[in-house]
Amino acid sequence: MRNCKINFEGIAEASLLQTTRAAIIKMTANANFPNIVPTAVNMAIAADNFETAMANASTGNRDAIANKNVQKNALQGLMRSWGLYVNLLSDGNLEMLISSGLPLTKEPTPSVLGVPENLTINQAINPGSVEVSFKAVDNAISYRYEWAPNPVTANTVWQGTGSSLRKMVISGLEQGTNYWFRVRAYGTKKQETVSNEVSEFVMPRSTNKAA
Repeated sequence: MRNCKINFEGIAEASLLQTTRAAIIKMTANANFPNIVPTAVNMAIAADNFETAMANASTGNRDAIANKNVQKNALQGLMRSWGLYVNLLSDGNLEMLISSGLPLTKEPTPSVLGVPENLTINQAINPGSVEVSFKAVDNAISYRYEWAPNPVTANTVWQGTGSSLRKMVISGLEQGTNYWFRVRAYGTKKQETVSNEVSEFVMPRSTNKAA
């Protein structure tokens, strides 16, 4: 949901003054916000005070610069008050927000959760273990590694474990057995995607002894 900006710290002084002037024009006799505080008239006075202080501070006089900063902080606070009030009454109504003349926050872009790809299964050092890895997934916050012995059917119960890493050693597998592996990715808004299933034969421990 979009709102009016309420943080005016860090904005260039000229931009702050210009933004305030534009909002004053829109908020004057604005039927959407009849009880706005401060009033448009009082906001105009604060803007005039800041503009005068800016001009005086251009001489480099320390007292004038200090007064300019006081007037700027005051104007920033008043603009914040306007923004909070407009956001409260608008409750996300874009038409009302625009009518205020205040700058709006950027429209949030949806986070598209990628799919785990390039799933690779390699034999690990310890018997009955494999290392599963895959390409990092865009906008994922966690993963779930899942595996099941062959054959996989609609009734197969997959084992699994969670992780925030894109590489994991899975142990305790039955040696000499073919397994299927897959990875699920989870996003910030409870999205979920799953990789293709990849099979791997878990090599048994070698029983050969050197002659």
